[in-house]
Amino acid sequence: MIYFGVTMAACIKTYKNLGSFFWLAVCLAIMLISCLSILIYYRDYILKQGVRKSFEQSADIILNQLASGQPYDVIVGSSWGGAIALHVLAQRKFHGPVIALCPAYQMLFECMYAGSKSPTSSLTTMQLFQNGARLIRRGIVYLWRWCFRGFRMTEDVSNKKYETENDNAMSSSSSSSSYDVVVERIKKIGGGRDKRVLIIHGDKDTVVPLEHSERLVHFNPSFKLLVVKNQDHRLNDFANSLVEIVKKVHSHFEDIKNFAANAAFFFFLFFWLQKALALAFSPSFFFGPKKTILQSTQRKSYFDFFFKKKKGEEGHVEKQRSIKKE
Repeated sequence: MIYFGVTMAACIKTYKNLGSFFWLAVCLAIMLISCLSILIYYRDYILKQGVRKSFEQSADIILNQLASGQPYDVIVGSSWGGAIALHVLAQRKFHGPVIALCPAYQMLFECMYAGSKSPTSSLTTMQLFQNGARLIRRGIVYLWRWCFRGFRMTEDVSNKKYETENDNAMSSSSSSSSYDVVVERIKKIGGGRDKRVLIIHGDKDTVVPLEHSERLVHFNPSFKLLVVKNQDHRLNDFANSLVEIVKKVHSHFEDIKNFAANAAFFFFLFFWLQKALALAFSPSFFFGPKKTILQSTQRKSYFDFFFKKKKGEEGHVEKQRSIKKE
């Protein structure tokens, strides 16, 4: 904003004094180059802050969903989502298996932590003015590339080299710290039965290199890596086939569950129907067993017909019968 205000004031002052559109165009060009150079200088810092904020908000959505109490069997994430799934697992907020498709875990944390400090936070005013000419020169170079060769606003932050000594020192220290953060987070993920990680990566991926997933497996041998041949970052063919496989397996388990429930229902229905028919057509149910005179005088409940006789009762009945015959 300071550069913009100074150059705008210079443009207006020059136009009033000289009254020439040529010098006004020159001043406007200088203002454009200065503003462009400042945006280029700050773009990495702004990008990293935006990535960090977006990652934290996305992770909070998953964590809030897990904290709602609804059980989840597995978390599946692709690229950015795979990095969030591994992050949630590293935070021990989820203890189930995770399937990560081309996870951008290392790239994401390098982008978040490398150069997260403001480029001008440790520079003095004199250093800022000393770097002004260098900023303008860089702006002219980038403007030339943008006009004639095409300019890519996104660059590899891991290979980015700042021209000032302050930026070089800051980049090297933050890159090493971010690398350690990534390694420590990966090593935190246990390989127990409740924490199983399957990484699926295409060998033709140009967005997230396959080496990143191989490095994840190297740091944590409990991870399983499945390399899909002739597939890019989106894994279109493999993802479609995976969806079909999951649907078939789900429908198969649903059929098995329905069959088991129906079989159990008909088994118990047949069991109790058999008992009811046997009880209904039993002669003892209607007429009861033959009783002696002594037995008929004894008070017995209705349910005694369904229970076995006590010990010694049969001998007592036989004794009464023998007395009657005599």
